[in-house]
Amino acid sequence: MGSISSFQYYTENSNGYPAIETEFSESMEMKIPLGFLLARNAKYVLGEKWNTASRSRMMVSATDADGSPVNYSDSRIGATIPDELSKRIKNGRIDANIDSPVGLFFKSSGGRIDSPGKATSSYGNTVVLRGFEAQNGVESIRDAAGAFALIEEDGSPKIIATSGAVNDNDKIHQEFPGKFYVETVLFSMNNVNDLSLANQSPTKVITANGDEKKQDFLDRWGSARAMSVNYGDVFKAKEAEGKIGYTQASNYTSLDTYQQPKEIFFEVTKNGYKPLAINQLSSKKISVTQKDSQSTIAQQLKNTIDTKGNSNITIEKFSEYPDVDTAGEKTAKVLVSQTLSSGKKVSYPYEVPVTVIAKPGKLKTQEAFYKLGEKWNTENRSRMMVSATDTDGSDVPYSDGRVGSSNPDEVKKALKDDRIDKLFKASVELVFASVGGTVTSISPVEAKYGNAIVLRGYEYGPRDSAGVFALIEENGNPKIIATSGKSTDNEAIHSSFPGKFYVETALYSMNQHTELALDKSTPTMVIKANGDDKKQDFLNRWGASRTLSVNYGDVFKAKEAEGKIGYTQDSTYTSLNRYQQPKEIFFEVTKNGYRPLQINQLTFKGLVVPPAVKKEAIEKEVKTAIDKNKQATVTFDKITDYPDTTHDGFQDVKVQVSEKLTSGNKAFFTYTIPVVVKDTDDQSDDQFILTAKNITAYSNQLANKTSDQLAAFILKQSQAQAWEKNKQTPSEKIKVITTDLKPEFGTYQATLAIGKLRKEISINVLASNNMIDLTIPKSLAFGSTDVDQGQIVSPNYEIKNRSKTKVKVVLQQVKTATKSSIKLVHVNDPDPVNVSESARLFLKGNEKFAANKIPLDDSTANQELGTLDDQAKTSVSLSGQYFGDYSSRQNLAMDLTFKFEVLH
Repeated sequence: MGSISSFQYYTENSNGYPAIETEFSESMEMKIPLGFLLARNAKYVLGEKWNTASRSRMMVSATDADGSPVNYSDSRIGATIPDELSKRIKNGRIDANIDSPVGLFFKSSGGRIDSPGKATSSYGNTVVLRGFEAQNGVESIRDAAGAFALIEEDGSPKIIATSGAVNDNDKIHQEFPGKFYVETVLFSMNNVNDLSLANQSPTKVITANGDEKKQDFLDRWGSARAMSVNYGDVFKAKEAEGKIGYTQASNYTSLDTYQQPKEIFFEVTKNGYKPLAINQLSSKKISVTQKDSQSTIAQQLKNTIDTKGNSNITIEKFSEYPDVDTAGEKTAKVLVSQTLSSGKKVSYPYEVPVTVIAKPGKLKTQEAFYKLGEKWNTENRSRMMVSATDTDGSDVPYSDGRVGSSNPDEVKKALKDDRIDKLFKASVELVFASVGGTVTSISPVEAKYGNAIVLRGYEYGPRDSAGVFALIEENGNPKIIATSGKSTDNEAIHSSFPGKFYVETALYSMNQHTELALDKSTPTMVIKANGDDKKQDFLNRWGASRTLSVNYGDVFKAKEAEGKIGYTQDSTYTSLNRYQQPKEIFFEVTKNGYRPLQINQLTFKGLVVPPAVKKEAIEKEVKTAIDKNKQATVTFDKITDYPDTTHDGFQDVKVQVSEKLTSGNKAFFTYTIPVVVKDTDDQSDDQFILTAKNITAYSNQLANKTSDQLAAFILKQSQAQAWEKNKQTPSEKIKVITTDLKPEFGTYQATLAIGKLRKEISINVLASNNMIDLTIPKSLAFGSTDVDQGQIVSPNYEIKNRSKTKVKVVLQQVKTATKSSIKLVHVNDPDPVNVSESARLFLKGNEKFAANKIPLDDSTANQELGTLDDQAKTSVSLSGQYFGDYSSRQNLAMDLTFKFEVLH
């Protein structure tokens, strides 16, 4: 083959690049390798530095195109770091756990090589502080107060404050605004062999309230959140909720099962954090004798702390001995130490309960019961004690200053103004300081309702939402005390009634009264509340210190929007929701408690009476209605307002009833009873009374009527009337909703309606063939002269009703014939200017028709002349003005059409 002057060679990634040319003796093609890069998944821990050295962990190896190895520190090797990973790096360290792909690249001499890798991190050795573990309303682990990572760099340990699971900057715990939530502390053991954790000042301490931001808290932990420590140092974590945990080699352990989970000490070791038991032990109660020496008491040192399972714990000594001068419950302080893995010691003091026993007198107690509203005073507390006997055998009363009782939290929380405001059960310790020493005894006590009115509402828990009005007697005088009942909460009485009435209590004094109208009298005391008023605010309105002096025989009223009213007698509860009027109940105040009255618990159905009924009959109806209630204690007194029975309609009768109290006095109450005044064949419902009569009509009265006209005819002829409730005049809303009425002989039905009320009436239709018998003129004549200046005159023409019924006469139509030589002028038209054969005519009624004068022209229609009784007669004539030639006779040709209507 011939000589070749040049050749080209290509690398594997040379696509798209021009060939490299050089002189050579022949032409050939070569491929040069790029080199080699292999990445891997690398693992990290929180707090570790994120730098070239740590990232090199992701590279297995790199080889250049010529086969030479390349280190990660070579500037040609780098990593492509996603933004999401970068956001989790703070101060050049891994601040929050990562799990992200990281691409490595190598710009070898043969071209760029990419290799996918991955970086993941775990907790490592950390103390994890959690709090409000939610983000954007979704529950998730975020390590709300961070994770304090223990790492080693260049052989030196450091504690790094990191974000932990998520590097958010939300509040640590939003439910602790302005309140302590978290604290971390470092105690240096450098140059210290024995450290008191209770008294030694820490090397570093940072704290935060719940509403402080997570990152703000962490930023306080040393420069760049890093603090150099020594193995053997002590780290303390403290949290308001005790959500403290720790990890060893990234394995998480919660410490919420510790005795004191809210404050935990850790030793800093090469293997991570080591929880200490130093403050997690339990004290044990010991007993000593009064005046024991310290050496005697020291013999019980080993019995003061439970160290079971903790071989490196030592009970060191009593740091404070109990006071044994007097008998009773005392405390001592005991110092406990724990040996660290470094060989050093830390110590912590414990309070130990001590019973100092003497040779006391005797104290005997018993179970005691109290009532809401009672005073929690010496006299009433003495109820717990049966007897107290001193050393010499003498009896000691409770009022003696040497006898007293504890006030446990259950009791304290149940008191207001030294009175029992809330139900409770408790164990009260009575203490008797006898000459020979103090004697104690426990008395079970319980506060019950006693005699009370219980007002409930929105009972989202046992609370008696509107309180309990307790009736008690003090020094022979009755009092009503407004108490909280089951709960001393101050929530809304009933949140479903915002701005709306919910509850009222009132007292009616019978002092200086033998009779009292409860619905008309002004109460001595009245308090009210809407549903969104607070419970305690409502109760505070009941007199000074919520106390009101009353008299036996007074009347108490409870009123509630939902009627959740009950009462107790000797603490036995009875609901009154079975009452007829459970939303308003009156009670008599008696020596035996509250007595529910029936005075306002009657119910009445509306009375139905005929028009013009006598008052005696109404009173009888009322008494019968009262008797039907079967309330023997309530009797009829009088009717104060009678109904108007002069016509149909809705009325009321006001009735006063009375109830005799156990005191001998009387209470009155007035009821308004609805009364329907109507005849027996009238129809009525809750809203309307409808009256209408059956009617008789003649067929010609119905002819050619539209449905609306027929309806109007029926309403008029039936004399239909309706009365609407609370209206004083008849209603015009009556309608005919159905009828089969025809202008033919027969019996028909019509349904009248108003509102939902219906009434059926019958309509008898008689044939009208021979019904009307009238005598009327067949023709009318008139005349005029120039002497009269065109004034028209005519004879009187008789109309006689020969029928046996009243007849209405109507001029239905006027029609001028074409052959007429006289033109009729419309009544509203002006007089003709020129003489022409025309006239303005009127049909004039005389006698019985005297009031009517009907113009005659082509527009006249349905003009009533008048009405004729049976066998009656009258007359008509023509009048008006003629415009024309008076010398000739003219012919006026027109037809008058009359209509006759039978009236009844």
